[in-house]
Amino acid sequence: MCIGAPCAVLIDDWKWLRARILKFSKGNDVIVDLVDIGNDNIVNIENIRPLLKVFGRLPPLALRCRMKGVILEIS
Repeated sequence: MCIGAPCAVLIDDWKWLRARILKFSKGNDVIVDLVDIGNDNIVNIENIRPLLKVFGRLPPLALRCRMKGVILEIS
């Protein structure tokens, strides 16, 4: 697997979601974009599988967007 590759990731030990690999992090962690939700997530490489072509035909269901002039402050 490589950066940008479509994949399936196991979340919460029971739910598989479509994702795209963004970055390989320290240890066995991988940062992925959950393409149908719009969130980035850190997952263990053992919880990543190649995405079957049949599931890759549907385009991502989430769009990344930002509002001009809005600054997100996390406290």
